[in-house]
Amino acid sequence: YSYYYTYYGSYSTNTISSPDTLWRLNSNLRYGVDVHYALESSYDFFFQKFNRNSYDNSGHALNSYINYYGYTAATYSGANFYFPMINGNNLAQATIEIVGHEYAHAVISKTAALTGGAEARALNEGFSDIFGVAIDFFKNPTTANFIIGERTKANGVPSRNMGYPNLVGFPSSYLGTNYLASNYYNAGAVLNYWFYLLVNGGSGTNDFGNNYQINSIGLDAASRIAYYALTTFLTNSSNYSSCRTATIAAVTNLYGACSKEAKEVTKAWYAVNVGAN
Repeated sequence: YSYYYTYYGSYSTNTISSPDTLWRLNSNLRYGVDVHYALESSYDFFFQKFNRNSYDNSGHALNSYINYYGYTAATYSGANFYFPMINGNNLAQATIEIVGHEYAHAVISKTAALTGGAEARALNEGFSDIFGVAIDFFKNPTTANFIIGERTKANGVPSRNMGYPNLVGFPSSYLGTNYLASNYYNAGAVLNYWFYLLVNGGSGTNDFGNNYQINSIGLDAASRIAYYALTTFLTNSSNYSSCRTATIAAVTNLYGACSKEAKEVTKAWYAVNVGAN
């Protein structure tokens, strides 16, 4: 790893450095430390779980700019990561699930892309949430949760509650209550809830009166299925229907067509109103 961090101010670019791997958490370094730790954690997650060497799988350097004034929220763009200071609150942009979310956007840009339409972009946001949360659990298994950006509500990054999306005005069913096709964060919540049900299990009745009962397959299996679908079957123009097909193909290849995992993947899609039970 590189133990340097780039700081982008309003007029100049400076490097924050440490003589060793023990960063001192003073007020000038803390934001760089937090972002670096989270990016390092993101790299480790994808490398250890999927043998992926950086987001492009070719060891690309992780170039990050903090206190960047060109964006209103944490952003991946053009092989760089940007983390702005918003309303004087820079630490909020550096939580692991947010930095991991941006790292996942970079992975997506080198795999399925998912930019060719409103639903593709919603899936892009949903998969980024999925892996942001998975990275948080990877590093912080006792304190991680399924909420995205709970420390950033006033700072440009929408909060999503993957287990209870309706509580924050997001949909739990495709085309159901609160669903806004043109809002990628909003529409991506459907994929979030699908993933949450796979990991944790759950039961209920969706917005269309369909009863569902999902049994947990755990975080590792659910993450593996999502990654396999993303890197093998999904394409730039994929939508929710083709994402269902892709994840069923992925779980079939990984665990078998009649496996418990395959059944739960399909049932979870039914729960969010995508396809049959």
